Amino acid sequence: MKALIFEHLTDLIREITGVSNKTIIDPSTQFENDLGVTGDDGIELLEAVEKRFGIPLTNAEGQLSASFGLKPDEYLFHSEGWSLPFWWFGWGPKTTVCNFTVGELYAVLQTQAKS
Repeated sequence: MKALIFEHLTDLIREITGVSNKTIIDPSTQFENDLGVTGDDGIELLEAVEKRFGIPLTNAEGQLSASFGLKPDEYLFHSEGWSLPFWWFGWGPKTTVCNFTVGELYAVLQTQAKS
């Protein structure tokens, strides 16, 4: 496992997403709102983080919810593309996408590295 240094994480984020070195990435930077990372791109980023640092972010069932403390109707990223949510028509539960930050990912990595 590579040393868990915040700048190593931001370097990987830039590498995977193509975000410019001119863009400031700090712990409060939001993946979707500030970096434009969403949907499958967000999942691919998390997979790259797992691989680079050797720290699992998913449980045995491949779910992120345990590591990130997500409720059943919460997600880290919106889906890609445009679609009308079913809850808009009164069908199914309303889902919530968290304002997921780089600092939150770094904190989860630190916690998972200790376990």
